[in-house]
Amino acid sequence: MAEIAAEHDSFGTWIAAWPEENIVDLWDTLEERFIQLGGASAPNFLRMAGNDTFIFTHDVVKALNKWDAFRGEPKGKKAVAKFKKHSTSGQARASLIGRK
Repeated sequence: MAEIAAEHDSFGTWIAAWPEENIVDLWDTLEERFIQLGGASAPNFLRMAGNDTFIFTHDVVKALNKWDAFRGEPKGKKAVAKFKKHSTSGQARASLIGRK
């Protein structure tokens, strides 16, 4: 954490500067750099730190499935990568806001 803070003026500045559309990449980076931030820990940590990230709660997963934004449960790196790929497509965003 001190290394990141030294490079970016503060750890919070580094987190705040992360592009919102690549939030899942921040989860991965936190997991790689901090051994205790795997799985759901990274998004939960970011929420506690004041970062507006989403968390795959039961209700979120249920809504994603209902609106065909994702099928199944995004658990594990492979499923989260699939979600990330799908969620960044124009078709996925359009389906979430009711446009096709």
